[in-house]
Amino acid sequence: YLKRGMNVNAIKIFSITGNKEKLIRIGDQFRDEGFFSSAIEVFSLISDKRKLIETGDKCVKIGNLPDASKAFIAAGDMEKLQKVADEWFNRERYDFAIEAFTELSNSKKLIEIGDICTEKRQYAYAARAYEIAQDPDRLSKLADILFKEGLINSAYKLYKFAKNQIMLEFLEQNFSDRILKEDNMDTSSNY
Repeated sequence: YLKRGMNVNAIKIFSITGNKEKLIRIGDQFRDEGFFSSAIEVFSLISDKRKLIETGDKCVKIGNLPDASKAFIAAGDMEKLQKVADEWFNRERYDFAIEAFTELSNSKKLIEIGDICTEKRQYAYAARAYEIAQDPDRLSKLADILFKEGLINSAYKLYKFAKNQIMLEFLEQNFSDRILKEDNMDTSSNY
């Protein structure tokens, strides 16, 4: 299968037979051809931390930060993931920064991202960062902003996450028709 370019089948067979050497060859081929996600999957399959870090380093060199993050997460290299997370933050790519800082369990940085996103009116990112950081005070403050902007349903959901019973009761008593009629948004969608 490998000679015929049928890498998916080759991976299956080499995985079943435990042929790590051939799997490394396939992963190297993927990496050399620029298919970094596929290389990361193969190296993760065989738990080759060294190859994962090499792939992550190569991704960083060419500016492929999404795959670099995946490689460093799979390798468990939190130091290198921290550098990638900082780069995402500096580039104001808060979606990727939130993912990376979540992996790093860095609540302080998540709160900082949430504060910045609140200022920039990027409420979905702010809410996600505050939820992951488990900061009910900031979730309530963000819900206050959404309420003032007339986004009743979104505010209600954030008050619910923040366990702000007073505001939940207030909204249920005064805006129950708007809470039920507005579109159903989950925590990963826009606020």
